[in-house]
Amino acid sequence: MSTLNPKQLLQYAPEALARSVVNCNLKDDLGALSLRLAIANYLRKYRGVMTSADNIIITGGHTASLQTLFALLEDAIYALEDPGYYKNLDLFTDYQQKTIRIPIDKYGFSVKDLETTSANIVITTPSHQFPTGIIMGMRRRQRLLKWAYQAENRYIIENDYYNEFRLKGRAVPALTSLDDQERVILLGAFRQSMGSIFKMSYLVLPDQLMNKFHQAKLKTSDISSFEQYLMTDFLNSTHFPKYINSLRTNYRRKEKAVLAALNQTQLPLTIKEAGAGLFLIINFEGEIPPTDVIQARLAENKIRLQPVNHYAKLKNRFDQSYILGYGGLELDEIDQAIQALVTIFKVYYYFTYIDASIKI
Repeated sequence: MSTLNPKQLLQYAPEALARSVVNCNLKDDLGALSLRLAIANYLRKYRGVMTSADNIIITGGHTASLQTLFALLEDAIYALEDPGYYKNLDLFTDYQQKTIRIPIDKYGFSVKDLETTSANIVITTPSHQFPTGIIMGMRRRQRLLKWAYQAENRYIIENDYYNEFRLKGRAVPALTSLDDQERVILLGAFRQSMGSIFKMSYLVLPDQLMNKFHQAKLKTSDISSFEQYLMTDFLNSTHFPKYINSLRTNYRRKEKAVLAALNQTQLPLTIKEAGAGLFLIINFEGEIPPTDVIQARLAENKIRLQPVNHYAKLKNRFDQSYILGYGGLELDEIDQAIQALVTIFKVYYYFTYIDASIKI
């Protein structure tokens, strides 16, 4: 995965360091105002979200964001996507939060199934569902918002982890941009675009929850003022949009190369979801090698193949679906990596055939 080179930030470091020294005693529980203003501008420009810096909280990462929400959302029963991001589950268990799994259908998060439960908080990834890659359509989004508007204590937490990285067609606006009754909480981060350099996340809260945050005098995870000012200056710079565009171009080229290489193979597969730039969803026809058997060989070639149902507990329609991850590949490594995938499959099929013949 292409991420931000630390050297690109060096030009902003002296000014950020100087400001952090001057303002070392000026603590803001929401995060640096300059950064919150920059994020508000970023959300307006890239995600279609109109918000104020006063509604943005800087946190120490995804876990810290959820911990803050656990403190704000009382009597919560969380509806989680299935299949979905499984690392969330440990945190919910640790904090004794009640959860219900909601299946993903061909249109995304199943509001029909949600409506039959007692859940009052939804966590969803509408712009690019993980791991299926499904993008929630407008009609489904409107139905989900309608569900939230039908009771006072209902909220939708939109995990906008893919941000602006839509490689095909127009960028999908955030669900938050459609919300006119302040029932959507936006959970965002820059990790997808900038890697581990900036570990911070942010929350965009409705006014009612912001008031609760202030009343409860909650503290978010500490992020150094230097890191916040550095992020501020980069977001406000002319280099940031150029960097985002270069990432998109790079991911688009990678995806095109992977698709071309796959189309030249004779593997029994169909590509179901593309346009993410980091992985594809592939359906295999018939038996494939057990992924736990071939993972080491795949890892040697910087690719990952994992069943979508690795992230599921409910019975669903994804039995033949697999995630093909190639974010770690450079452009000139793709043909060799896909050829390695083909070779692994052919060897497996050959020995499976031989074993079957012997048994006969």
